[in-house]
Parts: sequence; structure tokens; C-alpha cells
Amino acid sequence: MKIDSDVFNSKDELIVPATFNACMNAHGLYHSRQFVLRLSPLNHQLMKTLEGKQIVRISEVDEKAIQAYSTYVHENIHWWQHKGSISGFIRSAVYLAFSHVNMDYLKELTSITGPIKPVFKWWDAAQRRGEYSGTRAEFLSNTIINNFLDIEFFLAQTYNSEILRSIAQHPYFESVAHCTWIAYSHVVNDISFNIDKKKIIFPETEGWADNFADCRAREVTGHYYGSPIYLTPVGLIDILEGQARMIQLQYLCFGKGGLSLASAREQGYFKAEYGRAFDFFLSSIGVAEPKDMNDPLIALFLLLCDIALNPAEGFLRQIRNYENFHKEVDPGYRFMILCSAIAVDLPHLKEFITNYTKEEYITAAGQICDACGYASPYEIALEISSWEDKSEEVLRLMAEHKEFKFGAPNPATRILLSQLISFCKDKASAPHFFCWPGAWLAGGKTKDEYNALWLKNLALYSDQGNSDTIVPREIQGCTNEAVNEAFNNFYGAVMGYDFMRQWIYSEGEFNIDYKWLIQLDDPEELRVEVRKFIYKQFGVNVSDFSYI
Repeated sequence: MKIDSDVFNSKDELIVPATFNACMNAHGLYHSRQFVLRLSPLNHQLMKTLEGKQIVRISEVDEKAIQAYSTYVHENIHWWQHKGSISGFIRSAVYLAFSHVNMDYLKELTSITGPIKPVFKWWDAAQRRGEYSGTRAEFLSNTIINNFLDIEFFLAQTYNSEILRSIAQHPYFESVAHCTWIAYSHVVNDISFNIDKKKIIFPETEGWADNFADCRAREVTGHYYGSPIYLTPVGLIDILEGQARMIQLQYLCFGKGGLSLASAREQGYFKAEYGRAFDFFLSSIGVAEPKDMNDPLIALFLLLCDIALNPAEGFLRQIRNYENFHKEVDPGYRFMILCSAIAVDLPHLKEFITNYTKEEYITAAGQICDACGYASPYEIALEISSWEDKSEEVLRLMAEHKEFKFGAPNPATRILLSQLISFCKDKASAPHFFCWPGAWLAGGKTKDEYNALWLKNLALYSDQGNSDTIVPREIQGCTNEAVNEAFNNFYGAVMGYDFMRQWIYSEGEFNIDYKWLIQLDDPEELRVEVRKFIYKQFGVNVSDFSYI
């Protein structure tokens, strides 16, 4: 198969850790801070030709339209990664947790200093002048800035080695372990406040600070300021894009045929982050690149990606080893350990997965995780699926999820958490489908139950093709009123985080052009509505800010 680059490929480089491209272009993109799946107008137009058809019978469909749909598959995998894997969920939930933790601090600081932007630059200058020492303003400024930067450092440090190398030079960067602990504690505490006040489900975070302080005092590598930093050969971006790309190509291969790995590589579809994890996998386990996309090695690679993205420690389980916690939850480090286990202890698994079945998934994942001391993602899915049986609060949350009517506290967090639980319940029933959807969505393997799982787990929010504005998708069994109210609550929190992010760290005036979120044609009317929202949320007028 010759892949049409206008449909499938791209020319823009990945710019920030919030964006994940279907290729290197604007024909498909998942934005993790906006929680939105975007396709280009061209791909939207091509996908319209599939309306009313059984998409999985792709032998009957125009090749360009199927390639456009494969981009949609790729981007929807990014949605799965960010709502349904533990690593992705932590990264998604940390934005909301930060907002809840810091909003009152920002309001209080502003009552002392007046509205000033950016807080980071103002506080840096105040420190240089020796002002506010020992005051409430000092406490608030340090808390806000350190919380913000620790989370940003956490999001960046696992992304790839070059970003970690860069942020390690920042004067506010404490250590890899510190950022990891802060991010996890924010997320676990925020969710516990929401649905687990009795600590039935999540680990107790009280005591984490003392244990990490002990590691720092003993100068354990990775825990103290100026500590040597270990750079993994594969980063999170490589696993996320490598997994999504391979599923996309597998979908095309199973449906249309005629696509070899050599052909895909020749056409450039394993360049940079799209092939780095796969290339490392092949070299680590000592095998040549397979010829066929249906080779058991491809299935094994996708299984390792699944395991790498799903650490249980610090989220489902109490931290066992504080010295190595930051490594145990780092997908890049985990992927490296997994490849080593295949090479040394489990070489028979190179040819084990041939039918993409649930039995193969459970057996292979169990052997690999036992060899590495990890929890199997199947066990994780089963555990999360059992939360409803353990907690009345979770039962209430999933009742809200069924109708898509979410209550207090923090409805945005409740929406995201209900997505994780729902996804894991589906994954527990069919882990093989969620590991190898490219195989099960195309060709002769597809079944109605898998089509239903696919449709149920499509991205909640996407663009319309002819504009940047995000819209919610219809949800079966839920009223439009409920879906729209949930949308407004969710994106109110997203917009609030974006505003706070600018307020704390971005120089210059605020960018409040939220046309990607609010459907208003008149730019001035849009600005008025945004200003109203900001005043309601933060009690400040944008026009009153002083800029440093």
C-alpha cells in the first residue's frame, strides 16, 4: 500500500509536550491540556464518505478515506492513553489537581499584592530586592510557584531525554524524585477528596514527605538538588507515539493488506518518536525487523507499551521503595526493563502472540510482569473495576457517569475519573482488544462486541473540521442537556488552568482568545464572555492587571 502523505503525514514538528500528532502534521492531533481530538478539514471531509458504512469493512471503502480514518484511530488511541492508562491519567488529572490546590492561594496573594502577572517574575524581583521576607506573601508565592513548576517539570521530565536535560538546569528544579512525588500526591489527594475520603481505595499519602525527605538527606541519586540524572534511551513520547503509530499501521494492514514494515519505514512513518521505541525494542531483544505487520513481534511490542504505561505503585498501591519510586513509574525506564526481561528471561514470548486473544494477553502479560516485579495491566483493570463494590462514593460517581450528570465536588475531576473506571471495566472484559485494536477493528477479526467497545470509547471532545471550536460528542442514553452541562463544567476547569498557567509564568498580556472553546463569531463578544468567566472564577478583572 502506498500511503497518501496529504492524508496520513505531516510537516509540523511536535512543539510542546501537550500535543501528540498522528504523524508530523496538522492532519491529526490530540491535545492533552485541551483534552481534544482534532482532524484537518481534509480528513473530516474524507471521513464523511464513511458515514452510513460499516467502517470495519474497509475493503469496500476508498483507500484515502480509510487512511483518514486510520488517523482518527491513531488520535483516539492518544485519548485512550490519557484517560485509560495510569501514566496518562496522572498526567491528565494533575492539571485539575493543580487548579484546585492553587486557586485559593492565588486569590489570597492577589488580595495582598493586587493583580500582577507573571507571579514568577514579580516574586523573583521581590526576592532580589529583599522584600516580603517572612511574610504571608512569601509563603503564598513560594507555594504557588513551586507547585506549578514541580508539576510542569514532572510532565516534561519523562517526555524525552532532551527536555529533562534542559529542565535540570532550571534554578527551581529540585530533583526527578521530588517532582514525581509532588505530582502523584496532588493527584491522589485531589481524587481522594472527591471520592475516597475514608481512604478505602487510594494509598495514604501522609508520610510520603518524610520518606522522600529521608532519601534526600541521604543523598540518594535522583532525590537531591544537583543529583546526577539518568537519561533513558526511550521517553514517554516515544512510547505514546510508537504505540499509536503501530496500531494505526496494523489497522491499515489488517484491513487493506499490502503494507509491510519495510514499506512503511521507507515512506518515513517510523521517523523520530514514531519509531524510536520500536527500534529500541528490536535491538534490545536481538531480532531483525519483521517483514509482516502480523508478526508476533509487533503484538509483543504493543503489549510492552501497555505494561510500560501502567504502573500501579503510588496510585493503586502504596509506595514500596521510595528510593526508586521515580523510576518505577517512569514509562521510559519501565520499557527498558521490560525489553531486558524479554531478552534474558522470556525469549519464547517473541513468537507467542499469534491470534491476539484474551488468553494470550493474560498469559504473556502475567509472565512479563512477574519477571519484572510489576502489576499486570489486566490485574490493574480488574482492581479499578472492583472499586464500585468497595465504595458507595464510587458507586455514586458511576451512576453520574451513566447519565453524564456530575455533582460536587469538582465535577471536572469526576468526569475524568469516571472515564478511567469505565475504560478499565471494558479493558478487564477484553484486554486483547484494547492492546491490539488495529487487528480487531479491521479485516476478518472484527466482531460486533468490539465495534461497540470502540464506539463507546471514542474521544469525548473533538473539533468540527471547519472551525477550531471544540464540541462534545453525543453519548448514547444521555440527554444533550446533561452532555452540554458536563462539557461546560469540564472546560471551565480547563480554561481556569490555562488562565492560571499564564498568570503564574507567562510574560506579557493574557491570551484570552478562547475561540477554540466558545462558539462566538464576534471577537469582542468572546472577550467579554471570557472576562466574565475569569471574574467569576478568580474575582479579578483582566483589565486591572499590572504586567512585569
